Amino acid sequence: MAQAIVTLHNGQPMTNSRDVTELFGRLHKNVLQGIESLECSPEINRLNFEPSDYRDERGRLKPSYNMTKDGFTFLAHGLHRLARAGGSRSRTSRA
Repeated sequence: MAQAIVTLHNGQPMTNSRDVTELFGRLHKNVLQGIESLECSPEINRLNFEPSDYRDERGRLKPSYNMTKDGFTFLAHGLHRLARAGGSRSRTSRA
């Protein structure tokens, strides 16, 4: 299993959604969707997920997220629940 890469960003340990993609063996677009659909307050989102960009192999600017340890943990639990539920989640079940 791959290990998430952790770097210091403004003195705080962070990882990136692209590293999480490798760790969980998922497509990056699905990890982004997981982050964007987390059921957390705007304050929790702001404190734990920082929008970022990177250039893909074709030179196109693509979105990603830097995240704190708490953000990673929150996302990992959400991805785990999604996998146990069969890989899909109904939009109608969200509050």
